[in-house]
Amino acid sequence: MEDVLVRRAVTVVGIARCRARVVGRRQRLRVRLHVRLQPDVTRAVVLPALTAVVPRAEAATAPRTVHTRVRFSHRPHRVPHVR
Repeated sequence: MEDVLVRRAVTVVGIARCRARVVGRRQRLRVRLHVRLQPDVTRAVVLPALTAVVPRAEAATAPRTVHTRVRFSHRPHRVPHVR
């Protein structure tokens, strides 16, 4: 399930990398996504498309509920070094 979530998340425009961690309990799954954004992309742009990925995971694990946490990080443009 982790691999499927990562593959679907990386297809979203503006996401450079993604890592997923799924921890299972009896009736609840915890999904943690660590999303690295491309430079000059804001969370507000990526979040609507990323929230479309999570319901597919919920449908696949029908009797269990899914609790998802998303952590965003980004790497700003490097400032040119002037000598």
